Amino acid sequence: MLKNVNFKYLLLGRTMSNLGDSIYYIALSWYIMQVTDSGLWLGVFNFAIFIPNALSFLIGPYIDKYNKRMLLIICEWGQLLPILALTLIVFNGIENPYIICIIVATASFFWDEYLHYPRCPYS
Repeated sequence: MLKNVNFKYLLLGRTMSNLGDSIYYIALSWYIMQVTDSGLWLGVFNFAIFIPNALSFLIGPYIDKYNKRMLLIICEWGQLLPILALTLIVFNGIENPYIICIIVATASFFWDEYLHYPRCPYS
């Protein structure tokens, strides 16, 4: 498997993406607690992250029709752009949990975990 160049790129890309996602979740959860000091807002934040997973069954039938490689690229960019916006908002000192949760939910709709099931080979 490691002799296949496409597999190496996929493995490296997915490893970097998953590492970044983990750091992102932990850092933003911590930030929400620092800004709001509220367990309720932490719950709203986590809901915003994971609600797209609950709706992914609506998207599943459509992803089989498209090139998985292109979908993966679109999903990565779809996450990157809102997260960059969120980074700018945080660094500019805007501490509005409503805005943060909306941006997080937007980025989460591009979470590409639903592409990783046995019927979806990467092309």
